[in-house]
Amino acid sequence: MKEVEIYQTVSSVGTFHDRELLGPIFCENNPWLGDGYYFWDSLLSNAEWWGKTHYHNEYYIFSSSYDAHTDYLFDLVGDAKHIDLLYHYARGLKKIFGLKTIKVSTVIEFMKRDGKFPFMAIRAEGRNVKSKKNAILVFDEQGMYYLQPIPKIQLCVIDCNHFLISDYKFLKAND
Repeated sequence: MKEVEIYQTVSSVGTFHDRELLGPIFCENNPWLGDGYYFWDSLLSNAEWWGKTHYHNEYYIFSSSYDAHTDYLFDLVGDAKHIDLLYHYARGLKKIFGLKTIKVSTVIEFMKRDGKFPFMAIRAEGRNVKSKKNAILVFDEQGMYYLQPIPKIQLCVIDCNHFLISDYKFLKAND
């Protein structure tokens, strides 16, 4: 087992105690990975960044954890087979529907509907194509390949009751 700390940033509407009692907040408004409970994986700084940029510095952060070695994690960061599965499924959908691009959430929702998604959570890293020009750590002299020093890894949990291994607890309010 590999226990990983995760963080959910929510608007500071109401008291943190009331928000904690409600449990994780469900996201269904334009979610990147489909409907679910969104958490930042491992790095508290990402949860703080989200609160500052998306909640105008009015936020609470809650924590929980999950087992990174579970078979119920669709890992688009650390499992090349999962990335390949998503890519090939996306190619098929693009061909069927005559699309040039397709959203990750659309592919995942089709996989769910087709019974090809036995997972309770999805782990992914969103990258901004503009961030490449600001890369601090590069692999080559041309700067074509880079290492993201603070990856923005999110976890979309579909079933909190069977995926999270620790309680959902208040961690902090904005500083």
